[in-house]
Amino acid sequence: LGRICLDILKDKWSPALQIRTVLL
Repeated sequence: LGRICLDILKDKWSPALQIRTVLL
């Protein structure tokens, strides 16, 4: 379960990081 949660967080964080990079 821990790994699945981390994978989901990574999937959600990837686009968030991309948006942050674009804003910067």
